[in-house]
Amino acid sequence: MPRLRLFRRKPAPQPAALDRSALLRELEVCVPAPERLVRWDTATKTCPDCAENVARSAGRCRHCGYVLA
Repeated sequence: MPRLRLFRRKPAPQPAALDRSALLRELEVCVPAPERLVRWDTATKTCPDCAENVARSAGRCRHCGYVLA
């Protein structure tokens, strides 16, 4: 056997192709859609000064700067 054959690199084994369809089906069922988590009308309130929608947790209106109580 020639010496060069002894020192040749063997090709790296190819990983088996993953079947992602089962994983995607599982994620589809387990992860709720964003609209089911927080509804837009319950997550916002109307600014009394400019009548724009702002986040319920905001302390100040991002549109006009009005301080919300």
